[in-house]
Amino acid sequence: MRSSLAGHGHLLRRPLLLVHELAHDNVAAAHTLGFPAGLLAAGKPRSVLPLPGAAHPAADDAGNAQLLHFQRDVLLDALAGRVDGD
Repeated sequence: MRSSLAGHGHLLRRPLLLVHELAHDNVAAAHTLGFPAGLLAAGKPRSVLPLPGAAHPAADDAGNAQLLHFQRDVLLDALAGRVDGD
């Protein structure tokens, strides 16, 4: 598939956060969860957050606030140089 990132992880230059709603009906979890293996092999910084049972939660869902806090923390860690893969 032309849009696949598989095999291109070595080109990553910045930390990456992958968030996948495991109940998503259009994107298979295997596609998202397989990509970090290539990043790990290439020694690239990455974080993965699988969300069990989530499939496009409502905007006012309490979990969204926690997700935003997690994303903020990953960003702050990246900016401070504290990332996986170092």
